[in-house]
Amino acid sequence: MEVLEEKVSKLEEMMMRLLYIQQKTEMELQSLSREIKEFKESIEKYKEENDRRFAKMDEEFEKYKQQVDKQINEYKQQVDKQIREYKQENDRRFAKMDEEFEKYKQQVDKQINEYKQQVDKQIREYKQENDRRFAKMDEEFEKYKQQVDKQINEYKQENDRRFAKMDEEFEKYKKQVNEQIRDMNKRWGEISNKMGTIVEDIISPATRPVLEKYFKCNIEKKLVNVEVNEENIHTEFDVIAVSESCKTVFLIEVKTTFRGKFVEDLFEKIEKFKKAFPEYKDYKIVPILASLSMDENTVNILTKNKIYAMAYREWEYMDILNFDKIVY
Repeated sequence: MEVLEEKVSKLEEMMMRLLYIQQKTEMELQSLSREIKEFKESIEKYKEENDRRFAKMDEEFEKYKQQVDKQINEYKQQVDKQIREYKQENDRRFAKMDEEFEKYKQQVDKQINEYKQQVDKQIREYKQENDRRFAKMDEEFEKYKQQVDKQINEYKQENDRRFAKMDEEFEKYKKQVNEQIRDMNKRWGEISNKMGTIVEDIISPATRPVLEKYFKCNIEKKLVNVEVNEENIHTEFDVIAVSESCKTVFLIEVKTTFRGKFVEDLFEKIEKFKKAFPEYKDYKIVPILASLSMDENTVNILTKNKIYAMAYREWEYMDILNFDKIVY
């Protein structure tokens, strides 16, 4: 019971506080309402005062604007008057300048025309003098040219005579040397033929330069007097020249005389070579028949059988006599 009374007492106390707070709030709201009303009235008075001031300022500004417009108009009229006067003065000055310039121009044109006539006269006189000088120079140059041409012609004739004599003497010497070379080659061939060394002394030394000249192949290997004594193969090859770069074997057989089956014998040698040297089975084999000299009929027989003929050309140098006539 006491607890309940205590709670009721506290509740009454709280209600009294709330009532006090409510009354105090209402009093403050009434005070705030009065203040707002007074502020609003002061604002209205301030607005009326400002409206009055702005109306007065607009009136004064309008009066000032009218005064300024009047002054500007008066100044504009003065400026327009000054510009018209300045323009009239300039027009008068420019008219005078045009008149003076026209007079000056006429004087200058007159002076230029007189100077031009003087220059034209001087140019004509200078041209006439130059024409006379050049005519004289041409005449003198023509005389000098004729003298030089005469001297050159005489010098040329003398040189032609000397060179003709030199050519004649050189041709004689060349013939003598060629005859000596042919005679020496012929004798050397006869000696080699007698001694049985024609392959070593004549054909072998000429092999590499002749083949490389005509066939454009480097000769990396050259074998001379190769004997083969194997089962079923007994033969001898005079010269074997191998070009690894061209994959070609040049088989050279040497003959001193051409009797019997010399063509068939060469083809038999080729077959024996293929058996004796199987390492060259993939190489092209080029047959060449070599001798000290060879008549036309023998060369034709070899050409018909696609065999190259190698011999002295007029006893001067070893050569292939039918190279251009054989096509593989």
